[in-house]
Amino acid sequence: FRLAPMSPQAETLAALEAGTLEKPVKALDLKGLGLRSIPAQVFLHADTLEKLDISKNPIDSLPDQFASLTKLRIFFALGCEFTHVPIVLGSMPSLFMLSFKSNKLVHIPEGGLSPSIGWLILTDNLLQTLPKSIGKLTGLRKCMLSGNQLKALPDEMRWCQELELLRISSNQLAALPAWLTQLPKLAWLATAANPSSAPPPATAIETVEYDDLTTYELLGEGTSGVTHRGEWRRTPVAVKFFKSAATSDGSPLDEMRVNMLLGHHPNIVGTLGRVANAPGQAEALVLQLIPQHYTVLGNPPSMATVTRDTYPEGTTFSLRATFSISRDIAAALRHLHSKGIAHGDVYAHNILFSQKETHAILTDFGAGFFYSHASNHGKTYEALEVRAYGCLLEELIERTEVTARGSPLYGVLSALQQRCVSESVDLRPTFITITEQLQTAVHLLDAYECPSLSMRRLGLWSVLVLGAWVMLGSLRKNSPRKGL
Repeated sequence: FRLAPMSPQAETLAALEAGTLEKPVKALDLKGLGLRSIPAQVFLHADTLEKLDISKNPIDSLPDQFASLTKLRIFFALGCEFTHVPIVLGSMPSLFMLSFKSNKLVHIPEGGLSPSIGWLILTDNLLQTLPKSIGKLTGLRKCMLSGNQLKALPDEMRWCQELELLRISSNQLAALPAWLTQLPKLAWLATAANPSSAPPPATAIETVEYDDLTTYELLGEGTSGVTHRGEWRRTPVAVKFFKSAATSDGSPLDEMRVNMLLGHHPNIVGTLGRVANAPGQAEALVLQLIPQHYTVLGNPPSMATVTRDTYPEGTTFSLRATFSISRDIAAALRHLHSKGIAHGDVYAHNILFSQKETHAILTDFGAGFFYSHASNHGKTYEALEVRAYGCLLEELIERTEVTARGSPLYGVLSALQQRCVSESVDLRPTFITITEQLQTAVHLLDAYECPSLSMRRLGLWSVLVLGAWVMLGSLRKNSPRKGL
């Protein structure tokens, strides 16, 4: 009979209690150990501890001594038993990332959140209100509130001027405050499944009987579901089975509803049908199968980058690839917003790119939501997405080959990017304007790269004219968005 090997977390706890951890101790992973309180030995490392993970333990409170962890920057308490956010967390001077996802929170006391917090995760709790003191989190960049019972956002939250990503899906919000979509840096928003949300339009998507499908190996798994390679009517397809559990972005069923209304577009993964009679009455969709030579453009943000995607070291793009990706994703977003659909998560890690075909496809609608163009926020929802698109452009431009940076077209793209991320929402261009300018620029790139000297001269002259057009748009500071 052999003893089962200890988990890394159990080994850490044993070493912590024995005082044999290698110093300085900067991180402790104590998740899933059945702890009912914070081990006293944790506080022996108060001068150095920067990250503490107590997730999936039946802990429901923190001792006053927790305040001694003055260097603590990251605190995870996912899946614990907290009903209230401990007031001691309001006095943690270095706390940046705080997660109480999937607890039983019903209350956050005034002053219970440290003003130093930049990344707050309160997904899947029972909160009906937020404290007014959340407005003191002036450096808050990322805030996850989906899956609660919030009926309103406090007006004081308007002072969170650095807020870039906000998830408020699956709450009880009857209306969104006017200031929300005017926040200067807000770019990634998810609002589905609230009373304030626009209902999904009627759809006539085809029904696919499960018995008519053949499913093969697993292609991938995300927070909202699992996707298999499949075959339908002798055609290779992808079959996505949706999970029932809510995610940080919202409900997988809302994602499914968005997918069913996407329509056909060359830069969006197409939905072919809704599966009927799947095992266990699971919800599933038949999707277009993307060829294997398409690869993910980037990787999700890290704890260091917070809201910006990461890329493998040495990633570079040709000027043509940068323009092609920019054009294709702008075209996809123009299509979506023409239908009153916001993507909510415009990132490189949600884009598939074919180097061979210089063609990009927008994927993953887990944060998507419907809106009415006639609603109070109808025009600004698109403007928020334009800023997210501008952040994507910035990442592409930064990684464009150095040899291309002397091209006049590089300057044109940089000027367009600056307009997209304007902190004045009304000064951002629409996706109609963006796609028109980029399509013209790609044609000019063809002429600029043409071996014929006369055509190159024509291309250069045209680029200068286009550049003047883009710059003129950036100077029209008093023009309404509709006219840009």
